[in-house]
Amino acid sequence: MLTEKEKRRLTGHLHQIKTDILSLAKGEEEEIYWETPVYSKDGSQTATELAFNIFNGNSGIALFFLELYNCEGNKEDLETAGKIIRFILRSGEQKQKYFCFYTGFTGIIYTLVKYYEATGEKDHLTKALHLTLNCAKDIVEQPVKADLLSGYAGNLFVMTLLYHYSENNTVLDIIRQLIDRFITELRISETGLKWDYSRAKSSYDSMTGFSHGASGIAYVLLQVGNYFKSDGLIYLAEQALAYEMQYFHPESGNWLDLRMGPHRLSLEKAYRWDLEQFIPTMRNVNSWAHGASGIGISRLYAYEITGKSIYLDHCKTVMKSSLKHLRQNDRPDYTLCSGYTGHIPFLSRYRKHSEAYDLSNLVAITDNAKKQYARYQSYNTYVSTNREDCGLLSGKAGVGYGILHLLNPDMDSICMPRLPKSAEHTTLEGYSRTYMSSYIFRKYYPETIRILNTVSGEFTESIEGEDISVIEQQVKQYVHTVPALEEIFNYEYGLTALWKSHKGYLCYHMKRKHHQLRAEILCNLSPVALLKIPFILSGHVHTHPLGQELKGIMHADPGHQTLILVSNENGISRMPIGKFHTLLVSYLSEQYYSPDHLSDIILLRHFSHEVKTPDEILKFKGMVLKQFIEMIKTGIVEEKNLE
Repeated sequence: MLTEKEKRRLTGHLHQIKTDILSLAKGEEEEIYWETPVYSKDGSQTATELAFNIFNGNSGIALFFLELYNCEGNKEDLETAGKIIRFILRSGEQKQKYFCFYTGFTGIIYTLVKYYEATGEKDHLTKALHLTLNCAKDIVEQPVKADLLSGYAGNLFVMTLLYHYSENNTVLDIIRQLIDRFITELRISETGLKWDYSRAKSSYDSMTGFSHGASGIAYVLLQVGNYFKSDGLIYLAEQALAYEMQYFHPESGNWLDLRMGPHRLSLEKAYRWDLEQFIPTMRNVNSWAHGASGIGISRLYAYEITGKSIYLDHCKTVMKSSLKHLRQNDRPDYTLCSGYTGHIPFLSRYRKHSEAYDLSNLVAITDNAKKQYARYQSYNTYVSTNREDCGLLSGKAGVGYGILHLLNPDMDSICMPRLPKSAEHTTLEGYSRTYMSSYIFRKYYPETIRILNTVSGEFTESIEGEDISVIEQQVKQYVHTVPALEEIFNYEYGLTALWKSHKGYLCYHMKRKHHQLRAEILCNLSPVALLKIPFILSGHVHTHPLGQELKGIMHADPGHQTLILVSNENGISRMPIGKFHTLLVSYLSEQYYSPDHLSDIILLRHFSHEVKTPDEILKFKGMVLKQFIEMIKTGIVEEKNLE
């Protein structure tokens, strides 16, 4: 527990922050607002803009004053929140650019619901519902990301909260549509499931972390799954957490920050997408947004609703990592999103599970923040405009919010928002764990399922497993008992393996750019020089033999013998090829060959009776070289010693 001295010190700091924030307010008696500093890359710009979001805008500041009222009961703080909301409703209903939780329009809806919770004033709930119904299509479809901060995961949480109080069937329909997006857009990985693999995210793979990554997605699915008593949504959540464990870094006790900014992308061999070269700058980020501290929030809630001790073990790891970062105290950032204050939400909630630290460790965060502010008038000196930033996740309000966490560790925080307990009858049919397992397997093994259903009825009804690998082993038992199944299953098994290893848009975009650059250089060489350079099938290119059953499914020509499978920005492309191209890629899939050497081998082993005269041999070598040039241009092959 906090000592009385600590409480007084925290309260004094909290009121100082409140005074500082109010001193920067604009507006008239009935409406107030704050302008948000515009951040520039070089930190030189001092412009401001009106922002209505939670992250750094007026909705977030309103939430700070609401929580201040909930903690201290001062009606002036509630009135301040009301004045901000009035301004938002008058000014913020213009056409919104983003429809998401922390950084967009959905955050306004959340703020209205929280004001209703604090006051019981139904006008605000009615307004939240009105805004939702007017923008239902955008709430479902506009976010291109799946994450908590700026994607449709955050929207799913807010819509479920609104449904709890409104019981509106249209809101329930929005919830279903958002869940359906999760199901439709899921992708398997080596372990677990992932989302956000498109060009919308600049990352090594689908991101880890709470704000933009797997933990935030899992947290929402856990919250909504628990609310609606849906074991299928909880299953998806646990699969997201399993995916994230692939990027746990034991040596640092942290999860890798997979963001790929200009620095990492500028590394000389970045195109290789070798994780080891990026780890030195990925392993030490630890904040609410990225790294262990935020990841612990999802693990703690997973433990609370599943009782699985593995999640509590993860929390212990998070605790150690966060305390280590707090002891280092070498970053001048105390904001809620990216700074030390962001450690408080998890550590204050985890306290009941550990005696390894006490609240004085967390009080020290706000003490250090106060000292820095006294010296620089900024809670984040990395950003020159932070002095004027009153934002909840980016500025002054966030430090105050961290203090409120210490004064009330059980508060319903925007950093780890909670859904109320649902009524016993509140369920959501159609999203069982069995359905999820079946859907995932059907997505990657459609033809296998078709054949099995043909010979044994509705085979999909009996499908269930911890993950797709377990189901694959179940199906293998049937492979030798059903004619035509073995060929199709082996093909879909190999294709699924490629999907599991697929690292998303940016990986193959970088590879393609590199191949294009090399192709320009290679294709400008003389034919004589090019004939001598060894090549091999590129790492993102694979082959699979075309049997009769597979030919029928692929609508391939009778002369086609092989499928080329190419992992690319948008997924995996498939291209059937004939005998001659099959010979080329079959050799190149095993080792390096120069066009000259490979043409000699193919000529000797396969065409010696057809190609005999010097002119025919020369023509044959020219044909091989022409095919090599095409494969170079399309990135099918790469040359030896790329560096």
